[in-house]
Amino acid sequence: MRIIREPGKSGNVLATIAIGEDYLKPFMEYALHTWQMYAERHDLGIIVFDEDLIPRDHPRWKKINWQKYLIPEALRNAGVPTTRIASLDTDILINPTAPSIFHVHDPAKVAVVSLRTGLPYSYTEVLRRVAHLRHAYFSPDYPLDSGLFASLEQLYEAAG
Repeated sequence: MRIIREPGKSGNVLATIAIGEDYLKPFMEYALHTWQMYAERHDLGIIVFDEDLIPRDHPRWKKINWQKYLIPEALRNAGVPTTRIASLDTDILINPTAPSIFHVHDPAKVAVVSLRTGLPYSYTEVLRRVAHLRHAYFSPDYPLDSGLFASLEQLYEAAG
């Protein structure tokens, strides 16, 4: 666990899981600076988990995307004082001028941000733009027709 920025007086924390160089390096290079500006503006901590939160040989080990549910317990066990935690994916670039995520939901509930609500374009158009930009600027190895366009059923089937 890397504490990039200590939680401030608010006790609120942005957390992410970036296990392995394929996730950690791009996060540190492309996204972290946006998180830091945002966190400074809103007095938030930033914590990056760069190792599994549960050992791989544990009978209840799960893939990384499920380990995010272990973040509160991991922070509590590490003695990191937190009030609320926002678990974000490593590929999220945060607009530093955006309002605090912690001020737009009921703190007595678990909040989930929709992947589709409030988009400036149709979801299909957004996916096409993501595929094009990823292919053009990140790596030409990314196909234009990829898992981005798979249905939930296809994604679950592919993941086994």
